[in-house]
Amino acid sequence: LPRFELSHNKDAGLDADQDRYDPGQHNINVVPGSNGSKLLAFDNSAYDARGMGVPSRLVIYELEDRPSGADAPGAASVAWSYVDGGKSPFLGGAQYLENDSVLGCFGALTNPDENWDQRACWDPSN
Repeated sequence: LPRFELSHNKDAGLDADQDRYDPGQHNINVVPGSNGSKLLAFDNSAYDARGMGVPSRLVIYELEDRPSGADAPGAASVAWSYVDGGKSPFLGGAQYLENDSVLGCFGALTNPDENWDQRACWDPSN
């Protein structure tokens, strides 16, 4: 299997809580139009029992160099990240939309802040 060394892209302008690498990425999709060089994922990151008490996020990794062999890893960095403070220790997903937006589902949100419903796309009275 190919593997990647993760580097920090200083040009991306991301805060430290966005430019991080944690286990827990899933729902991986290739970003359309990127020729396979950008991957969108949902990153749970929040499972406290594993020592990852950080918010879950939507994340796009940019594959900078492809692996050239089994012993030669490629390089990747965080190109974009969305963090809203909530922790979803399991479930969640990310989908790249045709209008270049990203749809995220924080499926098992355990600690929404008091104004989460005001930012969410559902009616809190339902």
